[in-house]
Amino acid sequence: MDNKRRQFLKTGLAVGGVGAFAAGYAVTAKHMADGAIKGTAGQATRDIHHGNSLEPEYSLNTAGNLVPNPNQRVAPSMCFGCWTLCGLRVRIDNQSDDILRISGNPYHPLSHEQHIPFETPVKQAYLA
Repeated sequence: MDNKRRQFLKTGLAVGGVGAFAAGYAVTAKHMADGAIKGTAGQATRDIHHGNSLEPEYSLNTAGNLVPNPNQRVAPSMCFGCWTLCGLRVRIDNQSDDILRISGNPYHPLSHEQHIPFETPVKQAYLA
């Protein structure tokens, strides 16, 4: 086989492979682009990188004090998914009483591999 014919076949296979790959992922790529631009939760995303992420739970003022978000509250709870009963922190919207996020309680010994001792102040725990 001469080199021109071999190069033509290799190029054709490469173009065909890239075309098949593009055709197979076209719908997925479209969904990703639409989600980044228009949003996937029924509202446009506020930020291309962070999407519609939640407001911070706490902030630091100029004096270095931890200031809780006035729009949210945190309630301790427990997971009843099994007999272990791990500790949870539930973030709740103050206006609508909707649950925003559920995460592990860093003070609970069953929620983390290395829990924070109970005598640790909240400011120190969250700054860590």
